[in-house]
Amino acid sequence: FLIFDVAYVVKDLSFVDNDIIKVLNDLVLDYEVIVEADVLTTDFNDYAMILVNDNSFSNAKNIPVNAHNSMVVGGRYVNVYKIADYARTENPRRTARIRILHDITKDIISPFNMYTTIVDYDRLPLIGERADGLRNLVGTDNSREYPIIGIVGIDKQLNDGSISGNRLAYFGITESDFWTQDA
Repeated sequence: FLIFDVAYVVKDLSFVDNDIIKVLNDLVLDYEVIVEADVLTTDFNDYAMILVNDNSFSNAKNIPVNAHNSMVVGGRYVNVYKIADYARTENPRRTARIRILHDITKDIISPFNMYTTIVDYDRLPLIGERADGLRNLVGTDNSREYPIIGIVGIDKQLNDGSISGNRLAYFGITESDFWTQDA
């Protein structure tokens, strides 16, 4: 049985993002912070999901995001986690557009402000350089509509052609100090 809702994986305790902790608490989720040094000895079956922030991990491939329901914040390791070939940090932008109605986006009016000020965000490439199974929930507010928030469902194709066994979310609104309520 599950012990916690979320395993929040960070490089070390200095990388814990207090804004993420606030969101977890606001959502009344039980969580445990797992430092990178403990990843190999952690039983991730005790958690409903893994949350990985955009830290500089020594060995990101040891974090089993593809074996469990997971959320990846930021684009640093999208290739390791089979989400895309790369992610790009884009020029400052505040607005994003809902592309697909989903539980994640249902209460948000599109377009919406991601940040309280103009700061960078991470986005994924277009089809062909990202997982075919990724659904673009929130995209850039321009004609290209690059994914900023996306999900890969169970039994969907990952970027390397393998099939996902669990749900995987990508979240590119990385500057938590400037999140709006909608972000």
